[in-house]
Amino acid sequence: MNSSSAAAAAGGKKGTAKAPAKKGAAADAPAEEEIVIDENEEPTEELIEVIPEPEHTENEESKKAVVLKTSCVIDFAGYECTINKIEFKPTLMYAQRTFKFTIKNTAQIDLKYNFKIANSMTGILNAGPYSIMPKKGAISPGCDDNFVVKFNPLEVDSDMSRILSANILNLDPSKEPLIIECNGIAERPVIHFELPPTTYRERKEKDMA
Repeated sequence: MNSSSAAAAAGGKKGTAKAPAKKGAAADAPAEEEIVIDENEEPTEELIEVIPEPEHTENEESKKAVVLKTSCVIDFAGYECTINKIEFKPTLMYAQRTFKFTIKNTAQIDLKYNFKIANSMTGILNAGPYSIMPKKGAISPGCDDNFVVKFNPLEVDSDMSRILSANILNLDPSKEPLIIECNGIAERPVIHFELPPTTYRERKEKDMA
């Protein structure tokens, strides 16, 4: 139990401890009271924090006690996604293909995520020709969000496979991590030069003669 709770349990006396005023603050500005919560308290322990009131005049006739109640939502993060593999069609160098998918938040708290792209063979972070938007953010309870994966090869490589993983804060231990396998093939373009006819060979033979 913290100091304020102890004071309340002992007799409902108001706590007088105040945090030091911030530098540069006005002299007449009220100092902020630092609230410290002891994580070892029993969950059913009543926690009372007293905040000093501004100057006022009490009216004894209208004075009454009001009970304030608070509530909170406690849950693990959860998601719903039907995609676990993305296969891109053969793509020319410096060209681009995209794939869109959706993630739904099935929990009662915000789903906070951060995507990372790693080499599927070594496990080392290496996005290669892939990118995802948005890369990090949060999805509200019961809502969903759209994501776009881009495949933009700049060179032909024999291994274009990557692992797209979402680090989800406070994910339900019973749920599998969100991992999507990405595969693509890069191709070099075939270049053809269309040149007008020339008589260079005939002229060169005459010059040599």
